[in-house]
Amino acid sequence: MKHVLANNGVTEDWIMTRRCQSIRTVLVLLSIALAMTTISACAQPLRLDTLKIARASGAKTTASKDGVVRIGWSRNDVKVIVDGMPFPPAAGLGSWAAFKATTSGAMVMGDTVVFRDEVDAAMDAAFAHGMTVTALHNHFFFDEPKVFFMHIGGQGDAENLAAGVKAVWNAIKRVRAASAQPVDGFGGPTPTPGGKIDADRIANITGLVASIKTGGVVKVSNGRQGAMNSTSIDGSMGLGSWAAFVGSDDLASIDGDFIMTGPEVQPVLHALRKSGIHIVALHNHMIGETPAFFFAHFWGVGPVATLAEGFRAALDAQSKASELLGAFDRIGAGPQSWNFDTDAPGKVPSDWSIRQTRPTTALATWEIMTDRTAPSKPNVLALTKTENDDPTFNLATAKGTSFRDIDLTVNVKAIRGQTDQGGGPIWRCQDENNYYVTRFNPLESNFRVYYVKNGRRKQLRSARIDTIPGTWYTVRVTMIGHHITAYLDGKKLLEATDDTFTNAGMVGLWTKSDAVTRFDDLQVHIPQKQKASSLTRP
Repeated sequence: MKHVLANNGVTEDWIMTRRCQSIRTVLVLLSIALAMTTISACAQPLRLDTLKIARASGAKTTASKDGVVRIGWSRNDVKVIVDGMPFPPAAGLGSWAAFKATTSGAMVMGDTVVFRDEVDAAMDAAFAHGMTVTALHNHFFFDEPKVFFMHIGGQGDAENLAAGVKAVWNAIKRVRAASAQPVDGFGGPTPTPGGKIDADRIANITGLVASIKTGGVVKVSNGRQGAMNSTSIDGSMGLGSWAAFVGSDDLASIDGDFIMTGPEVQPVLHALRKSGIHIVALHNHMIGETPAFFFAHFWGVGPVATLAEGFRAALDAQSKASELLGAFDRIGAGPQSWNFDTDAPGKVPSDWSIRQTRPTTALATWEIMTDRTAPSKPNVLALTKTENDDPTFNLATAKGTSFRDIDLTVNVKAIRGQTDQGGGPIWRCQDENNYYVTRFNPLESNFRVYYVKNGRRKQLRSARIDTIPGTWYTVRVTMIGHHITAYLDGKKLLEATDDTFTNAGMVGLWTKSDAVTRFDDLQVHIPQKQKASSLTRP
């Protein structure tokens, strides 16, 4: 029997039901809160054991309220004069390392005071213990002896990191035990400037153009691409690695500057040190560039061939690091494709932009249209009208795309053109003036790969091939690191190597001048790992 409360018509059963539901809701919320608290507690980094860090480092530890554990070493073993004043170590001659707990162990950051003859030993010890070197620079002017500061870092087990710091400091102490005062040179024979150096041999080893400068100096350089304030910059603006050789083939010096992105720094430093080349500075040259670049300055003495091989080893280490980073970029981006079949005819798809390189008239007309012969029916993206003449390149780029390494295919049909015909895909496109392009041209009966840099096109490879206007052809290009392979209808026709553009960029479509062309089924896939072909570097 239901008991009804006369004033509102609600039964006692209803009240009991609502109370039970409320209790269950509270219990559920409490369970969720408890679970979240447990998860949060599990995610919190553990506190570091100061005693273990002290034992592993052999140094006294101090702990701050935020859980950071620090160790230090005052460099009072060498008297330093700065601008004529005896400099007290407490004013800035202290090495230190700070440890902080993470969810997976610990991290360390530190600054190590080094004199010039200690740098090699300190850096090698850091590398041997899995630590990173993140900067090498000076803090003073007019200091005697010259003082430098090597910044270090690392992640992992706190005790192992502390042991690594100890190894760095012990390496320095061994140098000072051998010579109480810093020495004034690396030792060994000294090259004599003005001797004969075989520039061709350096070019063959490094894979770079070697030029002979005043005084018999031989120099090689390797530019990179970047951006500053939305403006493309490259080697002519200082984005490049270079090396200069002085002396003779038997005994020469090498000095130079190596440009690197963050992930490339450690592999390059390791390669240079493994080749016996000294790192004399590590810092940045700019603020606000994209990507962020760092620069390692270096010095070495020995036979020219040995020095050139060391430089080449660093370039190879950089390339491998760049390829690995490209793999992560590809994983993040994933494969993408465009068949244009759901886009409205007569318009440019909303996710595409129309551009020109070296414009001479208005933008060409690109639009979706129906083509009954399209590989993927019914629609294609077509350049249908253009009044451009010879120097202009017509581009359509896919918005928001960013690929470094690619396996790209697109179907292309040349329609007409008096000055030019055909077209093809572009990739690593930084803007309308900087990109790679592969295209076929029925007028010229060729298939080519180029790069366009600052609006100027340079041919990398060419093959003679007969194509017919009005026929669909499949263009495929792969680029892994600096290795380019291009195919037409499944046949490999072109291979090249080039380092002009090493950053990820947009993908898109390209024609030249008055070429009216249709495109269908643009696909960008994650390339499979493969061995680089044994190509001659340009």
